[in-house]
Amino acid sequence: MRGARGFSLVEIMIVIAILGLSAVVVAPAMRDWGVTSDLDSARKEVLRVLMASRQEALKLGRPVLVAIEPASARLRVWVEVESEETLLLDRILDLPMEAHLESAVDTPRFRFTPLGPAEADPLTIVSPDGTAKVTVDPWTGGIDHGRR
Repeated sequence: MRGARGFSLVEIMIVIAILGLSAVVVAPAMRDWGVTSDLDSARKEVLRVLMASRQEALKLGRPVLVAIEPASARLRVWVEVESEETLLLDRILDLPMEAHLESAVDTPRFRFTPLGPAEADPLTIVSPDGTAKVTVDPWTGGIDHGRR
């Protein structure tokens, strides 16, 4: 009879990634109790997820992908592990009532690599306060959220 098997390193890394992403997304929201505009709140929510995903790619040494459905604000984050995709997060973004997302594509995707470069589709945050275009630098993976 064989002894009990433990968890593999990949399984442990995925669990740590899920916990880390959850903490990064939830903790700052609890801290931001001040009054902010709808655009600023929506921008912070989207940027928090994208920055956490970029950090996970760097930490895990694996590509992390983010897909956002503008119509429903549904967010999915997954990691690529040995040609398989493992879902890390699937939830609805907590956007203010007056804010919404727009994109030239049905489901904008962001792909952050462990070495820094990234790929991203266009995404715009729209509210009565204005608009903010979310862009990702393809060379560095840096995230910009310029207000227009």
